[in-house]
Amino acid sequence: MRLFVAIELPEELRDYYSKIQDKIGADLANINWVKKENIHITLKFLGEVREERIAKVKKILANIKFEPFSLATKEIGVFPSESYIRVVWIGFIEEEKLFELHKLIDISLSKMFDMEKRFLGHVTLARVKFVKDKTKFIDRLKSIEIEKKEFKVDRFKLYKSTLTKQGPVYDFVEEYKL
Repeated sequence: MRLFVAIELPEELRDYYSKIQDKIGADLANINWVKKENIHITLKFLGEVREERIAKVKKILANIKFEPFSLATKEIGVFPSESYIRVVWIGFIEEEKLFELHKLIDISLSKMFDMEKRFLGHVTLARVKFVKDKTKFIDRLKSIEIEKKEFKVDRFKLYKSTLTKQGPVYDFVEEYKL
């Protein structure tokens, strides 16, 4: 089973991100948009997990203690660079607590899964296959004003991801309150 740990975002925030996707448009690049219902913050991608290991993963995650915190949208950007665009993302203001939660999850699961070398807290809006005009595309992204939208993080979830021809399908497995 293909699993990941993530923060589910409020509906109104996913609506806002969907409007940003509309502003980006698809005329300057070949883009695969993240479906509105799939927009989230990945804390840790676990990959394929054998059925007999899932109970242990759930137990480890259930033992994580962390205080609720707030995040707010900050900026739009691209990975890995403006000269080689593969992902369009939204970042956050004062994301220290997000990094701390990720690190705690990463360390807690480190006996079962490799630790991540680098964590960049973000929401993926799109995966980019090809950009027709990089300069115009980057200019358009920079022209989009990102409103400060604050939201409370008081839980994270374990999800199952099933890859289909229509894109990934995410199913909720377990919820963990902070």
